[in-house]
Amino acid sequence: MKLRSWALAALPFVVLGALGLWFVHPAWIACGAFPAPLDDVYIHASFARALAHGHPFSWVGGQGYSSGETAPLYPVLLAPAFFLGLDDESVVAFAFAVAIGALGLSARRVAELFGSPREAYSVVAGTLIVALASAVGTVAFTFFSGMEAAAFFAASTSALVWVERARARPRGRKRAAMRAGLWGAAMVLLRPEAVVVVAPFALVAARGARSRPWLPMLARAALPGALATGLVLGLNYAFTGDFASAGARLKLLGSNPFLDDVARAKELVLNLFGFVWRVLAKDMGGPALLGLAALTGLGLTRERTRHPVLACLTGACAFALLVSTNGAARYQGFRYYAPAVALLVLGACLGLAGRSSPRRSTIALVSFAGLFALVFARTDEARSYFRRASKNVHEQQVTMGRLVSAILPRDAIVLVGDAGAIPFFSKRTCVDALGLGGYRRYPFVQAAVHGEAATLELLERIPEGERPTHFALYPNWFPTITGTFGRKVREITIEDNVICGGPTKVLYEADFSALGGGEARDLGVPPSDVVNVMDSLDLADVESERAHDTVLPVPNGGYTTARVFDVGGRRTFDGGRIVQGGREVSFVPRGVSGPARVTLRGDEGGLDVDVRVGRGECRATAEPAVGFTYAACSVEVHEGDRVTLAARREGRTYHVWISRP
Repeated sequence: MKLRSWALAALPFVVLGALGLWFVHPAWIACGAFPAPLDDVYIHASFARALAHGHPFSWVGGQGYSSGETAPLYPVLLAPAFFLGLDDESVVAFAFAVAIGALGLSARRVAELFGSPREAYSVVAGTLIVALASAVGTVAFTFFSGMEAAAFFAASTSALVWVERARARPRGRKRAAMRAGLWGAAMVLLRPEAVVVVAPFALVAARGARSRPWLPMLARAALPGALATGLVLGLNYAFTGDFASAGARLKLLGSNPFLDDVARAKELVLNLFGFVWRVLAKDMGGPALLGLAALTGLGLTRERTRHPVLACLTGACAFALLVSTNGAARYQGFRYYAPAVALLVLGACLGLAGRSSPRRSTIALVSFAGLFALVFARTDEARSYFRRASKNVHEQQVTMGRLVSAILPRDAIVLVGDAGAIPFFSKRTCVDALGLGGYRRYPFVQAAVHGEAATLELLERIPEGERPTHFALYPNWFPTITGTFGRKVREITIEDNVICGGPTKVLYEADFSALGGGEARDLGVPPSDVVNVMDSLDLADVESERAHDTVLPVPNGGYTTARVFDVGGRRTFDGGRIVQGGREVSFVPRGVSGPARVTLRGDEGGLDVDVRVGRGECRATAEPAVGFTYAACSVEVHEGDRVTLAARREGRTYHVWISRP
C-alpha cells in the first residue's frame, strides 16, 4: 500500500520531468551546458543572486531598487540555488527543477479537482492534463525555459482548488476563500497580468456564499491579490517615483509616446491574430482545438463543472487580451501567452471533472491521452526553436558575459542593452540602457522609450567618474551610442539567429568626453552671448522635460535626435526633439519673471519658431549653417507662464535658455 502511495505521489513529477528533459535535451547537447532560450532567464537569476546576497529587489547588488522584476516572488524560489553554491548555467538547471516541481504540484492540484490525489484515476487524469498543457509548443517553450510560468500555473491550480472548496463545500468556506485569496496573491506576484484571473476566481468563490452575504467572501478571495498588487505599486513609487514597473513602461503599447490610438489598436489586433494563428492553430491544431471545445461545452452544461470551467475560460481570455497590449507579445515564441493557453486547456479538461463511473473515468482518460497525442505530435517545431534560441543565447549573450569577465577590470562599468546573461556572467557593475535593470534612481526606462538621445541625456546626468566605461550593445539597436561614443574592442557574431536582437554583439570602450559635466551639464554650454541665464530646458532629457511640465508634439512627432558638434573648441553633445512644421512644444519656466531673452539651439538645418507667452509673441530664426545654430528673441515671461515654441517649418530643437536681456 505504501509503495502504491509513493508511486502515485511520484507519478506526476516523473512524467512531467521526462517530458521536460525530452524537450530540452537537443538544446542541452547543442549548448554543452544546461540551456536557457531567453536572456530574461538570467534577469531572474540576477535578482535571485542579489536577494541571496542581501539585496532584495535589486538587479545587481548595491545598485539600488529595481522595478524590472515583474515577478518578485520568483527570485525567492530561485535564491536557494545560491545558498547551495550553484552558479552560471547550473542556476538555470535549478530553475528547470523548480518548474518540474511546480508542474508536479499542479498535477496533484488538478487531481483534487477530479476526486482525490490518493486515487489512481485522479492522479493519472491530473498528470495527463498538465502534460497536455505543457506539450503545447508555446507553453513547453515557456514552462521549460527557466521562466516563472510553471510556478504561476502551480499557483493558479492551487487557487482554483480552494475556490472550488469555497464554492461547493458548506463547511470551511471562509477559510477556503482566504486560502484562495493567498494563492491569488502568489499569482499576481508571479505575473502582474494575473489580476484579470484572480477576479473571476474570486467571483466563483463568492458564488458559494449562496444565501449568505457574498461581499465578505469576495473580499477574502480578492483582497490578498489586491494588497499584493498595491504593495508592489507602492514600492515602485517609493523607490522610483513611478507606480508602473520598468517592464510595463518599456513594453506596453500605451507607454510608447510616438504611437497614436489607431497604431496601438493595429498592434493589439496583430498580436491577437498572431496568437490565434501561431499558438491555437499551429501549435495545437484543428483536431485538438475541436476536442477541447467539445470538453468546454460539456463542462458549461454540467452544474458540477460550470463555474470552474467558466472561471478558467474567462481568466484565460482576459489574460490573453491584456497580454496583447504588450508590444513584445508576438515575439520570443509568443511566451507571454503561455499562462493563458495553460488555463484554457485546464478549463476545457475540467469539463470531465468530478467523481464518475469506471466507464466514464476510462472515457475521460482516453480523451486526455488522445488530446495529448494530437498536441505532442506537433511539438517538433517548438523543440527545434527552443534548441536554436538556446544556442543563440549561449553563443552570444553568455559568451559576451564571460568575455567581459575575462578582459575587463573589476571596476569596469558596462552599458548593456540586454539585462540578463552579460551582467550575470560578468559580475560587473552594469547600466541597462533599456531600464529593466535599475541603476540607482535614474529613470532609464522612461528615457529608453524616447530613443537613444534621451538615454544619452540621462547618461550625461551621471557623474563623470561613475559613467559606463564600456558598452556591450547591438550596433543595429544603438547606432548613435556605439558609432559616436564607442571604440570597438571585440565582437561576437552568431549564425541562424532566431531570438537575439541582432546577429552581432559588440564590446566597446566608451568615450563620453563630449558629454557635459558639472556646470557645463546643467547649462548645456550656452553660446557666449547668452549670460545671466535664469532657466534652461534640455529637450530629450526626460528629467528636465518633466521638471518643466513639457508638452511634446506626440504622437507621430517629437522624435528625439542627437548631435555632437564643436562648441568653443570642445566636442559637445546635445539631444533634442524633431518638431514638424505646424506643431509645437510648450513648457513652464522655473524662477523666471519679467523681460526675458529666449535662445534656442538648433543644428545645421536652422530654425524658424514663433515663441508665444500669454499674449506676447516673438519670432526666433536661424539660417542653416555648419554645426549648432542659435535663434533668439525677447518676450515678457512671468512665473507660471507657459512658453510655447511653434515651428513654422520642420526643425530640430536641442536646448532652450531663458536669460535676462
